[in-house]
Amino acid sequence: HVLVGIGGESERVIVDAFDHGRLVGAAALADIVARTAGDVGLLPEHLGPMTNREVLVRLLANQAARARRGGDLDRALELTVRMTAIAPRQTGMWWERARLEQGRGDSAAARASLVAMLETTRDATIRARVASALTALARSSS
Repeated sequence: HVLVGIGGESERVIVDAFDHGRLVGAAALADIVARTAGDVGLLPEHLGPMTNREVLVRLLANQAARARRGGDLDRALELTVRMTAIAPRQTGMWWERARLEQGRGDSAAARASLVAMLETTRDATIRARVASALTALARSSS
């Protein structure tokens, strides 16, 4: 959920640009955080500014999600390829890209995306998941 903060620190109002510019109060903000981030409470990082790169990736992700829901997996893949080019260190996008590539029957591209994903993370759990996916992909390709 992307919200827009308008005004200075002391007189800032929060607007939901995707809900007709509705003002978002403290209770609504807490509800949005609970729905999108889980029961973690409102943290400073929830209210921090987004970089231009983050905004662009978010807009592309929204378009890709609509394409997936509409069954246009080629468009979803095209947008996901753009996202991995713009923000290659965002590990999860590589996973989605590999999934879409595999769905198109392009095992070589899916393998390359999974390898790229390994290069973006040191998280042992994610690395194990990718290794498992690479093994399964190798089995299904042979």
